[in-house]
Amino acid sequence: MAKVFNDYSREQLKYAIDNFNWKRKVTSIAMHHTWQPNHSQWQGEKSMMGMWNYHVNTNKWSDIAQHLTIAPDGRGWSGRDWNQSPASSNGFNGNTTEGPFMFEMVGDFDKGKDILEAEQLETVLFTVAYLQHKFDLPLRSLKFHRHLNSPKTCPGSGIDYEEFLKVLEEYKLNVLPSYL
Repeated sequence: MAKVFNDYSREQLKYAIDNFNWKRKVTSIAMHHTWQPNHSQWQGEKSMMGMWNYHVNTNKWSDIAQHLTIAPDGRGWSGRDWNQSPASSNGFNGNTTEGPFMFEMVGDFDKGKDILEAEQLETVLFTVAYLQHKFDLPLRSLKFHRHLNSPKTCPGSGIDYEEFLKVLEEYKLNVLPSYL
């Protein structure tokens, strides 16, 4: 049976987060990039179905790995049930009562490839900042996939963790209050 995916604006994503029946405590946020599809390969729902098919039928996972996928246009696409642990990184997925919220950014953010910017960056910052606010998480609760015992560069060698945290902190001070 095929999965149904919904896409959200930031305002709709905020509404979904606020009105979701959370049974699983979010203790961190895991940030990934898709690598493929990259920006030029992104085809909306068709790409979401491709990822779901690969995760379920090739990897034999119970569902798509991520809770949310953030497209190049800044739309957030629903994924795995938010009360289920993600397929983020072996040993770092949590369990049915607590663990990370995992999102993928569509793109290949290794140096010289796609650039995280504009609407996509805004939605990434909003997602992390709002979840940290909602679950009272510290700034460094954000984890890059490459920090979770992964040999990959994910979420891309073009994204510096310390610099990203500075941008996130600024966002939390100056932009997030308009959503609260």
